[in-house]
Amino acid sequence: ENIIADASGNTVTVSWDPTQGADGYDIEADGVVLDNGMKTVYLHTGLTADISHSYRVRAKNSAGAGEWSVRISLSESIPAPAGLKTLASSTTIALDWEAVSGASGYDLLADGEVIDAGTDAAYTHRGLAPNSVHVYRVRTRKAGGVSGWSGAVTGRTMVGVPSGLKATSKKDEITVTWNKVESASAYEVEADGTIIDTGDQNTYIHKGLETGTLHSYRVRAGNGNGMGDWSETITKSTAPPAPENLRAE
Repeated sequence: ENIIADASGNTVTVSWDPTQGADGYDIEADGVVLDNGMKTVYLHTGLTADISHSYRVRAKNSAGAGEWSVRISLSESIPAPAGLKTLASSTTIALDWEAVSGASGYDLLADGEVIDAGTDAAYTHRGLAPNSVHVYRVRTRKAGGVSGWSGAVTGRTMVGVPSGLKATSKKDEITVTWNKVESASAYEVEADGTIIDTGDQNTYIHKGLETGTLHSYRVRAGNGNGMGDWSETITKSTAPPAPENLRAE
């Protein structure tokens, strides 16, 4: 599984995932079957530019050879996408690249796994851990095969979203607190639509408020990589004014 072919100069590098129980591998390169030993990488050298090449692999052991993998075709005449860029949030990395004329689709190599990215020149990698690093490459699919992979681009997700957001009120101020976020070095609070930098403090005191008024808050964490996603919004009212004209008879 995960057979990857990558062209560089006059060489194609083919790699694949190890197969449990295998004592060796055969690779069929342009119709010629070769014993590749226990190696899961094969170098196809001395090639001529602008010629397509095809590959498939099978595992084997003392019981015999297994089934062939899917065949992949690599065409050096098909251009790899250019301009691969990333845009990260706390749990996703959005990628986009320049569309290739005539492409039938794109494959994304994300952390070593080949993903069908569909026909659009964009893909969002979801469900990632906050503050984690990921490596991407992309290639073009056409009727004649696939291109080589683009250059690698690294993306890092932002820090996690603050949790435990709470607010306590007095008659003219509201104190907002939240749990510290791992790897965060800065926080911002949005208080009634205004963003306030609280530095590395996980507390904010909203002062000078009128009694009995409603206010809204949300918070986000950040570090040298940028600011992460906003937390959910909470609302809190200041305390009512003290009763007046208290009498006793």
